[in-house]
Amino acid sequence: MKYIAVKELKEGAVIAEDIYKGTSLVVRKGHVVTAALIRKLQQWEINSLPIQSDEEEKIEEKNIDLKKLSEEKRQTLLTFLQDMLQLGNEYRFGYAINDVDSYLWVQKLFVEITSEKSTYRLLQQLKDWDLNTYHHSLDVFILGSLIAKKIGLEHVSEFSRSCLLHDIGKLRVEKKILTKSSELSSREMLQMRAHTGEGYHLLKQKGHGSFVTDILKYHHQPLSALSGEEEIQKQTRQKELDLLRLVDVYSALTLERPYRQSLSAPKALKIVIQEHTEINIEYMKAFCEMLEIFPQHAVVQLSNNTIAEVVEVDDKLPTYPIMKEKDKLHAFYMPVDRSIIISKVLRFKE
Repeated sequence: MKYIAVKELKEGAVIAEDIYKGTSLVVRKGHVVTAALIRKLQQWEINSLPIQSDEEEKIEEKNIDLKKLSEEKRQTLLTFLQDMLQLGNEYRFGYAINDVDSYLWVQKLFVEITSEKSTYRLLQQLKDWDLNTYHHSLDVFILGSLIAKKIGLEHVSEFSRSCLLHDIGKLRVEKKILTKSSELSSREMLQMRAHTGEGYHLLKQKGHGSFVTDILKYHHQPLSALSGEEEIQKQTRQKELDLLRLVDVYSALTLERPYRQSLSAPKALKIVIQEHTEINIEYMKAFCEMLEIFPQHAVVQLSNNTIAEVVEVDDKLPTYPIMKEKDKLHAFYMPVDRSIIISKVLRFKE
């Protein structure tokens, strides 16, 4: 490890330690330096950083050679990395992309999926049509891919493609509906709800397989609304649909929308648990463990094998909740040095 002045930083270097501004974590250990990050560091008046000198060769081997990409796809990737830096801040992603391997894995997965011409063109059309929907789709792709990898889901690449394109049917929804800041009319709501079917038919026309198209078709539909044959089709993709539903709702709640402000991660997690009874609770536990952000009243096991409850979470420090161990009188903050961490969610209390 060596300290390097921010003005001398080069893209591709790896941060060796967590970086704080006051009490707020602003850059996580293992984060890859980008031009956007350098500008942020200068704005924060951070003058030097610890860099992992022994990781440079590792990064060079695992990173993508931008020279091998066309100029158009190179710009798409660079924009994606900038978007990921903004979307994946600690307040929403916690520790989900806390290491260089996860960061590079998501980056390579994005390049792999968008190398298919149909997927790439559809994504660019969505970006031009509605930027909020595009950013939400990227967000669901990143979070969905990471949680799929964590739980060992089969066919991660195809599931990730489904996440990236899950709202592609909104290309058939009028812009004024997507950007409306007030309540939708009955007619507008019908058009909005039709985006799942529109996406299904659009991807069918583009030659996408049933794995992706079925997920698009059913990702908002309850079993009670389906015919017998449709119910069987949906059940064959139940794991993927359960995961997509979870990250879709979390992303929608924590990103700003035309009709409302974004919610903090702890509040969003609480709402998902309390109001979305269709969510798979085991996936919810795994999702919280991946983020290392936990809702109030979650009962957890700590890394020292004690049982504790999350009694309070600061929206600005969501990865450092106030805890209370079972049968103990006094609460405590999770230590900043991470000498104790939450290792497992046991249950969520009402």
